[in-house]
Amino acid sequence: MSMTNTHAHTDIHISQRYNANIDRPVYYAKSNTIEEEALIDHAVAHFGIREWAMACINSATHEHAIKLIDTDTGDMLDTDARW
Repeated sequence: MSMTNTHAHTDIHISQRYNANIDRPVYYAKSNTIEEEALIDHAVAHFGIREWAMACINSATHEHAIKLIDTDTGDMLDTDARW
């Protein structure tokens, strides 16, 4: 799933990809105008996530980028897994 939302002069690119290493989707939010904290808020609301782990990531196409995983799934997450 991939989509771009436009909100009052701001572009946020939202996507998700399944990661077999952790057996769950990883959610991504990227923007050239919105900083990381606001990207987290937007992605959490968009995907309906209540508890998460996140990381800032480098993007070749956007100035600000994050990835998150839902940690409220009831499944244990292998702490050595790369996501």
